[in-house]
Amino acid sequence: MARTASARSLWVTGASPGAPPERRGMVGDPIPGRIPPSTSQSENRGMPDTPPAPNARRARGVRRFRATAAQVRPVVSRDFFAWHDVFGASLEEHGIELTEHHALQVWQWIDERPARLEALVAEAEGAINGFVLFHEAVQPKSGDTVFVVDDLYVVRSARRNGVAGELIGAVDALANERGASGLRVEAGDDEEIAEVLQDRQVAPRRAVVHTLVTSTNGA
Repeated sequence: MARTASARSLWVTGASPGAPPERRGMVGDPIPGRIPPSTSQSENRGMPDTPPAPNARRARGVRRFRATAAQVRPVVSRDFFAWHDVFGASLEEHGIELTEHHALQVWQWIDERPARLEALVAEAEGAINGFVLFHEAVQPKSGDTVFVVDDLYVVRSARRNGVAGELIGAVDALANERGASGLRVEAGDDEEIAEVLQDRQVAPRRAVVHTLVTSTNGA
């Protein structure tokens, strides 16, 4: 039985659990009470029929937005190029250049069934102005599951309009629907996420993260 919002938890940490379990829902499923279904339930949600060649993606750019309410919905196949631009902009702010291989790998994780990574987008004025990436993970010590928010980004021109809060709120609603115990947010130095958590009066937890780099030669 799904827990009420007051009985669930939201916290910040620097470490995430292991691989996510199989989904009880999929990217593209509407979130009851928060996210309307996509306009076409029969739409192919897979990878683009012809993956974009390097340096050949649509020259769409990241649009500027007025202070308007955004619609949060699951990502669908037609979002690939718009998502590509916004995802690239989010990485650029951290000094990372998005390659076509990188973009297609992340999109494949979203497209897999069951999905290894889930994605919601915020849409306003017919274009994507933000996204959130997350997955569901098991917690062996407590015997329940938790939703891990891996990435959240809102384009600069649409910030401070409540878009980040809507994205986090949509993930929270989905976690509640699936009976997860709460959200674990990978905040890091992301100001957008930090502001949302501050508004929710969430106290961060300290965590020590050890990253083991696997050997490429099998030694």
